[in-house]
Amino acid sequence: MRKIKRIKNLLHTAMIFISVYSVSILFMPLASDLSSKTHRISTIILGLIFWASVVIAYSSMFMANKKRKELGYEKHSKSRLGIFSFFSNVLATVVDFLLFVSVVLFVVLLFVPNNRLMYVALFMLVWSINFHCILNGKTYAVSKIDLNRGEGNNEKN
Repeated sequence: MRKIKRIKNLLHTAMIFISVYSVSILFMPLASDLSSKTHRISTIILGLIFWASVVIAYSSMFMANKKRKELGYEKHSKSRLGIFSFFSNVLATVVDFLLFVSVVLFVVLLFVPNNRLMYVALFMLVWSINFHCILNGKTYAVSKIDLNRGEGNNEKN
């Protein structure tokens, strides 16, 4: 029970820091504009936030996956990887829809020159790809196991 709670905490940490580094993409144009006025300190700070968040997010996901494998949940390990799975639960369905919208938006904005909306599309794309992989993945499925019933609890995502 404690190990599943640890997996949940690690996944929540990963989700928080994925959101932080995704949001930092939105601030890139502002940091770029301010860098000429403030001697590039804003770009350095934003870069540090971005890379620290990336390292923390993926380290947390790696540790959660390692804990899942240690628990030996073979029932969930036979499923496909999260990147190849779609619509596996309610939250994943919402994120998969956002992923589709963000891909379309990103492709459309590729043909618009000098468009700052591209940063919004990139934010949506990065965030939704990462959350798609997490929410459709094996480790998330294990974290949703109801220990009293011994099965996944997808209705209460």
